[in-house]
Amino acid sequence: MVLEEEVSSSFMIKCPNPQLLETSKATGVWGINEQVKDALVEATKKLSASGKANQGGKVALVFSVNMSGHFQGYALVTGNAPVQQKLEIWGAGGQDFQYVLQVQWAFDRDLPFGETKHLKNATNSGKSVHVTKHGQEIELKVGRELCDLLRKKAENRKCGPPTKPIKLSAAEASPEKRKSPSLHSDAAKKVQKTAVDSAPLSLLKMSYEEYASLFEKFKVFSQKLDQLGGGTHFQLIQTLDDLSEAEKDEIVRYLSMDDFMDVCRIVCNMNDVEFSLGRERAFVDFYNRASK
Repeated sequence: MVLEEEVSSSFMIKCPNPQLLETSKATGVWGINEQVKDALVEATKKLSASGKANQGGKVALVFSVNMSGHFQGYALVTGNAPVQQKLEIWGAGGQDFQYVLQVQWAFDRDLPFGETKHLKNATNSGKSVHVTKHGQEIELKVGRELCDLLRKKAENRKCGPPTKPIKLSAAEASPEKRKSPSLHSDAAKKVQKTAVDSAPLSLLKMSYEEYASLFEKFKVFSQKLDQLGGGTHFQLIQTLDDLSEAEKDEIVRYLSMDDFMDVCRIVCNMNDVEFSLGRERAFVDFYNRASK
């Protein structure tokens, strides 16, 4: 079992895409919005009041990439209060990160939701733990069991230290935007800017059932992407351009740039199609044209 003194509180984090997780592992930080910040600050206060913080008790963040059907691992919050700053490291999906936390990744293996069906979260009306909403606290006993399942899935092999660590301090807690070296290409920054400019919906604020319902609305789109095979990104764009104007309008209406890229990435992965930089650019160009 995960040691009780290690995990004293845990929260669900719904992540827009796996690239954000890789950035977090490389830097040792994670980004959060105002709502999640308030919940984590409250949890930290409770730990301090109970004395568990002085005994090594940590808040665990359990990650699940949107529509992946899996948990991807968990990290322990190691710093003090969240720092208000915008780090230019996240790329697409990180535009809502108003604060950053110092974290230490513990285990990072894919755990299918099907292997956690027996875990029910009392803080979410006793529903299965995988439908816990983004930023919601997980019942302590269930959170520890979930972390333990992730540990076992990783065969006790812990994550290594950050390769490009970013150190935060209380002195940096400023509302002003802080410049930092980018971990992404110019193309990725362009994706991020477009995503900020268009955000009709936020998958981060939906439940698992809501994700499934939204995904159903794009079944035709998904089925057409299933036919991509190993073609070039030019063939891919031709396939997308063959969609009706109504289908294109629905994509732009219901999906932000971030979420559209997530759907494309997932379907490509499901069909063993490489999500190359060329394909990424082609998807962005298609979305921009469909938005006009």
